[in-house]
Amino acid sequence: MENQVRYKDFTPNKSEQQVCSNILSMINELAPSDSFVQAKVKQDVDGTYKASIQISASCGDFKSECTDNSLLSSFKKAQNDILNEVKEWKSHRFLHS
Repeated sequence: MENQVRYKDFTPNKSEQQVCSNILSMINELAPSDSFVQAKVKQDVDGTYKASIQISASCGDFKSECTDNSLLSSFKKAQNDILNEVKEWKSHRFLHS
């Protein structure tokens, strides 16, 4: 199943869609092997964008939510947060076995 970004209350342009899709693909590559990755971006009434990225896997769930005045900025912040969570998990996953 291909991962997609869902957009709520606005329609991004093609360039923004492509950037978000590429980011989501990269997150999917770095996520645990049995993961399902979901992402959504909502535009609030004040014009800000709230990006949410969630990874669901047998080892646990990872989630990031970030808000910014720009669609891409909010999505990239959420990307950085969730990749930091995955990096932290990877550094500790074999310590207790």
